[in-house]
Amino acid sequence: MTPEDFSFLARLLRRRSGLSLAPAKLELVTRRLAPVMRRFGFRDTAVLVRELRLGP
Repeated sequence: MTPEDFSFLARLLRRRSGLSLAPAKLELVTRRLAPVMRRFGFRDTAVLVRELRLGP
């Protein structure tokens, strides 16, 4: 995951849930997203973040 993608996810989570993620949590976030990505058919985090950026 690129630093820009992590920053986007951190801002998104902060706005939607109040959760604050430090850059040191990048590996944790990547691991936690793996089952979600598999379930919904995303091949990597870049594709997932792209979809989140586009919105509904």
